[in-house]
Amino acid sequence: MSSGEGSEFDPDEARQHHLAQVNGVLRRPGMYGRDEMAERLLLEAMAAVDGSLKRWRAE
Repeated sequence: MSSGEGSEFDPDEARQHHLAQVNGVLRRPGMYGRDEMAERLLLEAMAAVDGSLKRWRAE
């Protein structure tokens, strides 16, 4: 998400992240490696929409 001081949830930023990740995975899954890579990207996009992207990346 944003690297600003606060951890405010920005739905527009989450939506843009989600679109960039999910559209690529669904349209061209072979470019993202095997199935487990596509799954990881989809889960990361879900975490971004949920507002917990930093926590997902830390895990």
